[in-house]
Amino acid sequence: MTAVQQVLETLDYVTATGFSSPAAETAILFTDVIQAGVPSDIPQPGGTPWQTVRPVKIVVNMNITEGTSGTAYVVRCRQGIGTGGTQVGPSITVTLAAAASGEFAFVFRDSSGVPFQPGGTAYTITVSQTGASVAGTVNAIDVEVVQ
Repeated sequence: MTAVQQVLETLDYVTATGFSSPAAETAILFTDVIQAGVPSDIPQPGGTPWQTVRPVKIVVNMNITEGTSGTAYVVRCRQGIGTGGTQVGPSITVTLAAAASGEFAFVFRDSSGVPFQPGGTAYTITVSQTGASVAGTVNAIDVEVVQ
């Protein structure tokens, strides 16, 4: 095992409040387009190029109120802007009673290499509700992209 002591760099941070989250997957918040880099501050013996690149982490903090008929909600992270991009990591399902509120934290890892390609990528956090005939509300959301 190799221990690497390096502070993560924030590539982007966005925050928002007061979004409706209906049953269908809905884009709640997206980041700016980010271009990740290689960890150049760690010396490489012999000047060889980096063989692997550390994944990008997308850290999400969310306060949500379930709709009056909902039973759970599903959070996804997608590359790009909107609901059509490639999903990053698994969908995360959180059980929350109807009309209840909760504060939750999620971490997604993008090890696809896309953030390191020319042009980079943005990330979109989406929410859908299970069993909801009345939309819930994302009361507050913070998204931080770090590498």
